[in-house]
Amino acid sequence: MPKIKYLTEDKSGKKLRRNVPAALRELAGQSAWVERVDGSTDEIRKRANLFAVETDGQIDSLRSRLISARELEAEPPENRSRFRIRLSEIDARRLTLMYFQSVEKDRMLSRFYSTGRGWTEHERAEVVADAAADYGEALRAAEGVVRANEPDPNQRTIQFAISLLVDAQFVTEDAFEMRETGRFNKKLVRVVPQELMDNQNFELLCRYLQDADVELSRQWLEYLQTGNRPKMQPPTFMDALVAIDRQGSTPSQRSRTIKDLIEAFEAAKEKEGVSSSRKFQFQIVTRSLVEELGEDFPLEDVTRKHCEDLLELFVRVPSHATQHYPGMTLSAAADAYEKDKGQSAARYDAAQKNLAILKLIFQYAVAQDWNEFDPTNKVSLTIPLKERRLQARNRGYEPFTLSELTKIFSSPLYKGCVNDEHGYDKLGPNIVKRHRYWVPLVGLYSGMRAGEILQLETRDIITKSGVAYFDVTDDPKQDGLNVEKQLKNENARREVPVHPELERLGFVDWVHAQPKGRLFPEARAGDNKKLSDRFSKWFNNYLQKCGVWVPRKKVFHSFRGTFADRLKNAGVPLDKREAIMGWEAAGKMDARYGEGFSIEALSEEMQKTTYPDLDLSFLYPSSDALGD
Repeated sequence: MPKIKYLTEDKSGKKLRRNVPAALRELAGQSAWVERVDGSTDEIRKRANLFAVETDGQIDSLRSRLISARELEAEPPENRSRFRIRLSEIDARRLTLMYFQSVEKDRMLSRFYSTGRGWTEHERAEVVADAAADYGEALRAAEGVVRANEPDPNQRTIQFAISLLVDAQFVTEDAFEMRETGRFNKKLVRVVPQELMDNQNFELLCRYLQDADVELSRQWLEYLQTGNRPKMQPPTFMDALVAIDRQGSTPSQRSRTIKDLIEAFEAAKEKEGVSSSRKFQFQIVTRSLVEELGEDFPLEDVTRKHCEDLLELFVRVPSHATQHYPGMTLSAAADAYEKDKGQSAARYDAAQKNLAILKLIFQYAVAQDWNEFDPTNKVSLTIPLKERRLQARNRGYEPFTLSELTKIFSSPLYKGCVNDEHGYDKLGPNIVKRHRYWVPLVGLYSGMRAGEILQLETRDIITKSGVAYFDVTDDPKQDGLNVEKQLKNENARREVPVHPELERLGFVDWVHAQPKGRLFPEARAGDNKKLSDRFSKWFNNYLQKCGVWVPRKKVFHSFRGTFADRLKNAGVPLDKREAIMGWEAAGKMDARYGEGFSIEALSEEMQKTTYPDLDLSFLYPSSDALGD
């Protein structure tokens, strides 16, 4: 039995709860719809289905008002007085169902079907005659029959339908002109705009309301005639809403929604085998779609303006918003950040990446024929001139200088610390050779990325023909690693000789002394499943304590630039530098054929690279110990 949607429970009992989409909360004046329920599981399930239909209707009406307001704002002043409404066929069905259910609910609360038990036969006959007349009148109205000298039932239905639209906030009361009617008992009625009369879905709403009145009057007449509460015969407006259990409905039975798109897109990417970190990158985009539009938002209603609003939010969302602002929506986190810092997060690079993902998602919808057009098609990010100048100044990581390298490798971590966790920057008796010790040294003498080093297995350090080398791959060589090995791209798959200085530092002997499995099992992945995430944050703190860190300039990746410079200064040819560093080959066609350079040839080039003024001999192991 599937779980009942929107059903929750607290100390007071069971309730149905549905959050109002963030973009509609101000207009709705509340953050959630809540309704207490009791009864059997079947009764609660039926009520939950109706609750879903009712709140769908409220979401649609609120969204209609929001879109209409935006369209009105964009209109030239001379056109703003024109009446406009957004009403779909499903809106007409929902509004009628809400009316029908409200009458049924009122009858239950007033014990409507328990009245008349003390009537005389004459009284009962009169009531039955009145009920039969009402039933006949409802039938004639539904059939479009108008009797002479009687009010046109269609006009009454039209006025009632408008009242429902106003109550449901599809339109506001002030959208209608009023006029007096009646010779003696004068009253004000709304003047029906021609735009409304020409709306086919408004005409459907009126017909559905007349069908509802037929069913309600039939039930009352049947009760009076039989004395038993009648069984409901669902009229046409209920067919598509009540007969289908929403828990089992499929996308083909309803409009495609944001939820449908996200689930299908993520499933498609899973099938493609995208990495965990790439999936993590989707989360800001998919989360913002749900928070700002709502998971039930129809795809066909997503506009370019919606996408532009999302892009504006992407710029404002601070980094690590979930951790720093737990329990908040992304929009609320952006507001909180701006209040705390006095300025926007201004994350234009992140926004550009998120926009690319948003475009991918809606391009997928078009490819699946779920949407006729891509609402992100003409959406682009405009970066302010000041920000562009800042990015130009900060673009690219700078290599470390000799003095900076000396500071990095002369800290307590390398000369003796309390421990390599929280005491790595405090002088002590221990030199702990784990990932925090080795990864910077490997980066210095190989140019490998942090993630490539951290995910190494002991089997990835191989000796062949007397040459020790790193087998840089994303293929796991042992089960149960509890981490997904990842590479930046296909070029990153390579063999990198172990530098002679790393061997003198005891790295290869230390590797041989480790158990099978991950070389650095103590290194943990961050929320995005990347091992480099936590390490990079720690290393930035480490550089700060060493007096070396420069935001966006001096980071772990600076080792890569530092080593690339060493290769170049040593006269290593470009094609071999590309092979060692894992860069895309400049001569693509030439690189496409053959097996590439032998590890012996690359090792010869590696031996040419030195840091002549950097003395790390104090780190050489003693002959009888490899370190902890």
